[in-house]
Amino acid sequence: MSAEEKAPAIQDAMLENGFTAVPNGVIFDSGLSMAARCFYAVLLAFARGDSKCVVGQEELARACGCTDRTVRKYLDELREHGLVSWVQRGLNMPNVYRIHGFSADKTVHR
Repeated sequence: MSAEEKAPAIQDAMLENGFTAVPNGVIFDSGLSMAARCFYAVLLAFARGDSKCVVGQEELARACGCTDRTVRKYLDELREHGLVSWVQRGLNMPNVYRIHGFSADKTVHR
């Protein structure tokens, strides 16, 4: 096997760690704070292509460089816009977050 054949298929360090696509409807939703839009992207990254993710608020806070109180603020904002819902699983257990898509009936202003 040649050196070229042994080389990894992904040769960009950024791509090796993955990437997250965020719907334009969320990116351009002027009704959401910029921080909540970014937080939506973080939830998508934790979901890894699934429509749900199981992650603790402390871990989300570490990933975002904020407090767990701020995480709850962003979650509430996203829930008010119908982008996220969750089920609480019990004391000291992470919530199960459901990530909803952007509603097609909303108008996006750019």
